[in-house]
Amino acid sequence: MNEPQFVEVGDLTMAYETFGAGEDLPPLVLVHGITGARTDFAHVAPKLAADRRVITVDNRGHLDTSASPDPADYSLEQLATDLAGFLAAVTDEPVDLLGHSMGGMVTLRLAIAHPELVRSLIFMDTGARAPEMPFDIDDDLMALVVGTVEEHGVDAARAIMSDRDNPERKLLDELRGPEVMQADEDRRYAAMDPGVITHLAPIVFTHESILDAARSIRKPTTVMAGANDGPFVETSRELAEAIDGAVFHEIEGAYHSPQWSHEELWLALVRDHLAALD
Repeated sequence: MNEPQFVEVGDLTMAYETFGAGEDLPPLVLVHGITGARTDFAHVAPKLAADRRVITVDNRGHLDTSASPDPADYSLEQLATDLAGFLAAVTDEPVDLLGHSMGGMVTLRLAIAHPELVRSLIFMDTGARAPEMPFDIDDDLMALVVGTVEEHGVDAARAIMSDRDNPERKLLDELRGPEVMQADEDRRYAAMDPGVITHLAPIVFTHESILDAARSIRKPTTVMAGANDGPFVETSRELAEAIDGAVFHEIEGAYHSPQWSHEELWLALVRDHLAALD
């Protein structure tokens, strides 16, 4: 198992892992979604690292990356600034970037503001605007979760979220085992800064569209989404249509995290994207 590495970026200490040692090809950097972590890609990153470095990183307030000194600093723009600083610290060349869910919103902003840092883009179950409600969470549930975190902490809110009917979690329990899923969730939530829920989560589900700005992107782009991922299918397709030359893949049977439920197909789509560049 890889040990995490750490780098100072602005007011943060950011945690990351590197897989592979190939220096001939640009690195592939994988960016997780809200409440996730670099461990979201722990099983697939080594399989992509045969001929290149693959880097997974924890966003601000997640797992082993430090929290915001001021919870008001949590924003998609700030996370994009964090990511830009991280890339400058760990590599000296444009990278291939994959952003999942909130991570896609972050990488989208980075690509618009700092195209010189990007060779290509892969977006997974994300969008240039917030997903329309109802999703698997609505305004009332969001308000309840935020209030519970503010009063009782992250674990209390986690109990509310676990009461939802979550077909993807049931599928992943079958594929990976409930013990594995629970251990990963326990680790992520134990380390999570409350500001991730109280400040960042509402932004993810309510932010203004930057679809017009996304039209300026001139990088090779692949967009993928699970066919069962509710409104994120539409926001993903919409993003692909906005970016000149982007290719869209809808993954039948998948929900929000196809790298877990449809690993071989997901790997093939990422490899095809990279092979076209290499």
